Amino acid sequence: MTRQEASEWGCIVSGIVSLGMSIVWLFGVKPSGIVLPLIAIVAALACGTLFYLGKRIEKSAPAAEVGKPHLDALARKHGIYIGSGGIAAEVIDDILTVRLTIFTCTNIELRYVRASLFTGLAGLEMALESAEPHRLLPWAEFVKVFHKTLTAEEIKRVPEWADTVAINGRAKFEDHIETEFSIRSALYRRALVLSEPRTLRDTAIGLYDRLGIFMREYETKSQMKQEPGESGDDFVMRKLSRALQQNTQMAADFRIQFESEMRSLNDQIQARSGDHSLTAAIDQVARTCNAKEIEEMREHLWECARTMNQS
Repeated sequence: MTRQEASEWGCIVSGIVSLGMSIVWLFGVKPSGIVLPLIAIVAALACGTLFYLGKRIEKSAPAAEVGKPHLDALARKHGIYIGSGGIAAEVIDDILTVRLTIFTCTNIELRYVRASLFTGLAGLEMALESAEPHRLLPWAEFVKVFHKTLTAEEIKRVPEWADTVAINGRAKFEDHIETEFSIRSALYRRALVLSEPRTLRDTAIGLYDRLGIFMREYETKSQMKQEPGESGDDFVMRKLSRALQQNTQMAADFRIQFESEMRSLNDQIQARSGDHSLTAAIDQVARTCNAKEIEEMREHLWECARTMNQS
């Protein structure tokens, strides 16, 4: 018998004894005073009422609440899927792109992902990693995208890569949760041919296209939905906070992926034509990156490419 059961039986017995004593006192002995039996009756009724209320509350409590912490812990540890949503690996020009689809049945934050793409060639493995945090919502797919600029030597060997590649890796989440994944995916490739050197115009158009892809990916990340029970003001504040964090991350990614190449192209354009229009745009985007500034810089690039000779 548990302590709770013993308490319940004690309440029942106390109520019965109190009720019996009050009845005997009133109808058996018939004393002149009725204060004591009234107290006993009240005590008996109180015992019965407390017992009834306790049972009712116990029955009305959802059974799922008892195991909710345990179920949530299981969901956070085992309810995470990492796979591909179609073609997970592609090479376009000199950019390798890998996409991972992450699905979870609980609210959890993704902290770190490392993926290795095995090309099928001995000693040639593409390593990609990201420490950008993402809050994953339950029952919603999240696509994690990696980009890697290939070296000239790597580009030459792209045609030798296997048609189906393996992507293995590990993802780390909050609360020290880790998940390993292994994916096989078809490889889409449109590799850049480096038999002839690229012209400045080709470089400008290539950067224009890649910056467009970069913007679209961040636009996808910025999409947010109002959570159930969340007020309009709270949703707006959360969206503003997310936008500030995203602009900071976008600026960092721009500096890593594009700044060096953009400044090199700008120097060559200035040396040939004396055009300085890109300088201020590059400086601005590197400091406070946002979609509007990137689009303005893309317009400068397109204008430069349009007026540039094939050289």
